[in-house]
Amino acid sequence: MIDPGVEVGYWTHALIEVAIILGAHWCPEWGRCKQIVEYLLPHGQVFLSPATVVAAVLGATAGAIRYQSFRELGRHFTYHITIMKDHKLITTGPYALVRHPGYMGWTFLYPAMAIYYMAPGSWFRETGMYARKEGWLLILPMFIASVALMELAVRRSNAEDELLKKEFGKEWERWADRVRYKFVPGLY
Repeated sequence: MIDPGVEVGYWTHALIEVAIILGAHWCPEWGRCKQIVEYLLPHGQVFLSPATVVAAVLGATAGAIRYQSFRELGRHFTYHITIMKDHKLITTGPYALVRHPGYMGWTFLYPAMAIYYMAPGSWFRETGMYARKEGWLLILPMFIASVALMELAVRRSNAEDELLKKEFGKEWERWADRVRYKFVPGLY
């Protein structure tokens, strides 16, 4: 689960990006709109660079993995580590590849955001924010929270494995033997 303050930070960055992109492309010469765009984007323009495309693809992949994981879990999905009434061990779909695909998507999202913000063409780079102390005061908490949330995903996956192993015993052990990796096949 994401801390509400961190989530507000992510949405703030996303809304700034959307405002800059829409403003730069759809109202560059319209009086007040032009002034707002010039204020938000004084040193350049937002554009797609190879790095922003890689970040977007990685981020979209992360979201798709999480969506498919939640869909596969169906009624068993919850933000809390728990066993429900008539709980079943889900071993199909993305759970046939890794034991915690939702967390895999979660942890892929943070490198995608870091790549995006530091890439040429992003609002963070094009506004010159990356070179200013205020820019780092704005974005550093998000990066710190991202590292903390990645560590949380590892701890939660360990707790979930312990709970599922206790609940499902041999069934969980057979699944864990077939699906050895938690997040990334062949890596972790």
